[in-house]
Order: sequence, then structure tokens, then C-alpha cells
Amino acid sequence: MIKIDYLTLSTVIGVQSIISLLILFVLMKTNTVEKGISMWLYSSLISIIGFLSLFFKPLIHEYTTFINNTCALTSILLILEGILQFRDVGQKGRRKYFLIMVIAFFATISFLNKSHAGTRYMYYDMLMILMYLSIAYYITKGVIGTERKLSFLYAGSFSIMGLGFSYRWLLAITGTFGDLVVPNHPSTTILFLLTVIWLPLYLFSLLLLINYRSQHRLLELSVTDPLTGLNNRRKLENGIQELIHRLKTDNSKYILYLIDINGFKNVNDVYGHVFGDHLLIELGRRITQCTRKGDFCARYGGDEFIVTFDISNVDLNVQDAMLRLHRDLESPCIIEEQEVS
Repeated sequence: MIKIDYLTLSTVIGVQSIISLLILFVLMKTNTVEKGISMWLYSSLISIIGFLSLFFKPLIHEYTTFINNTCALTSILLILEGILQFRDVGQKGRRKYFLIMVIAFFATISFLNKSHAGTRYMYYDMLMILMYLSIAYYITKGVIGTERKLSFLYAGSFSIMGLGFSYRWLLAITGTFGDLVVPNHPSTTILFLLTVIWLPLYLFSLLLLINYRSQHRLLELSVTDPLTGLNNRRKLENGIQELIHRLKTDNSKYILYLIDINGFKNVNDVYGHVFGDHLLIELGRRITQCTRKGDFCARYGGDEFIVTFDISNVDLNVQDAMLRLHRDLESPCIIEEQEVS
């Protein structure tokens, strides 16, 4: 059997949590765009409180287990909430009261079973496993490319912890622990050691994810027109070069249109630039609706837009495509209570 000083290992985990707290605090102050960082910060803070309770066991006795277990469950729950905000799943305002009720439920379960290890681990480990699975699912849901790989690294750290808790849960439901307050069993040692490994891996993969998202967002901003959300002139140049490359290497066929708004200067002069901006936004929205996968659209400058249609695999000639584009773009719209054609 592996023997371990739990207070020493708790100190190591506590120091790791403090370092995580400081890093997340700096990250929250320097990155105001990404969602979920505050939840991960609170998670680290609550985790520290849970491990500090172990040092006051001579004073609070069996309440040590209650505080430690409640803090651990709440900490993982906040990590899950951070993931939901990071992935923009649902509405966090509606989950606020639900989170409070779940935390109260965790505290009740921990308190009622603070002196019964076997029963406590049956509930505690099952809840931890469910939250680990939820974290792994939501962090990897709907992502592709490099971010998907980084998400699997993040999910992998939680999967490791999930396996450890699954092992102890199986022991609990088979009655291995009985009603001992602190079971002297290797499974507890394994979980402590896994936590020491998990914490830096969790923080490292989290920082990679946030950094990638930030860099990707900056790249998108550099090639996106801020008014219409379409590709900008810089992206257009790359897009045209790619189109020319395809034309040279395969049998691709494209139609290219240059679109502008007739009399746009007069619109700005008569109705103002804000009105003109709304008109450009509406035109950009309609152009986006006209395009499909394989097509390309960009704002070239001012009121000029460029659209390319991929007609390699569709039965569509130049005249038909032009008529469809005219129909979709030239129907009247209402802007600031004015009908515009």
C-alpha cells in the first residue's frame, strides 16, 4: 500500500490552487472578451478554502469532510459553468438560481453523510463523474481544427480524474469502505496524486485554449469589415488569389460580380451617414443570404461589394445568377421608417 502524508499533499494542491488563482486573476483583468474566466477564478478560490479546512481538522472535527467535499463539488460545478459561458451555451442569467440550488444540494449531501464514508463516496463520486463527463462533452462540442485538439487536451485532464473517481465509486457501491470516517485505502491516495497531476494540466490546457481563441479573434478582426461583418479588402485579395489558383488547377467555374449602390453619396448627404451605414449593413446581410458554401463575398470599399458564385457543380448560367442576385438585393427595405429601394 502506498503511504502518504495527506496534509503535505494537501499543501501542494493548495499552493497549486493559489498559483492558478493568481494566474486566472491576471487573465481576467487582461482579457475582458472571453467569457467564463471569472467562474474559473471563483472555482480556484473555493478549492483553496476546501483544502485549508484539512488543516483545521482538530478544531472542526467531522465538519472538515463536510467543508472539503462541498467546496470540491462546488469548484467543479463552477468550472462547468465557466465552460458553458466560454462555449456560449444557454443563458447564464437563467442558470444563476439553478446553480445556487445545486450547491445547496451538494452541501446537504455532504453534511448528511459526513460520518459515513461509504455512503458519502457513493453520492460524492457519482456527482463528480457526471460533472467531469459534462465538462468533457461541452468543451469539445461543435469545435473544429486546432481548437478541437486543444479542447481534447483539456477534456483529457478531466477524463483522467473521472477514471480515478470511477474506481473509488465502484469500491463504494461494493461496500469496501463501510462506515469509516477516513478510509485507509489506496484509492484515496491515487485521487490525491491525480489531483496534483490534473491541476497544472488543467491550467495549461485552459491557457492554451484562451490564447488560441484570442489570437483567432484578432485574426478574424483583421480580415473582417467592422460595419457589415463581411470579409474586408485584405481578405478579398487572398480570396481572389485562391480562386485564381483553383481555376488553374481544376475545372472550377465562378461568376464574379462587383456591386455598388446607385446614388449612395446622395443618400449620405440627404439622410446622414448613420442612415447610410444601416443601408450598407442591410445590403451586406442580403449578400450573405445569397451566398452558399463555396461562394465568397467581401466589402471592397465604400459602397462597393464583390461576390463570387461557385457554379462548378450547379446548373446555373451567368444570366440566371444575375437575375437571382438582382431579385434578392433590390427588393425594398425599411430603414429608420424610410422605404429604400
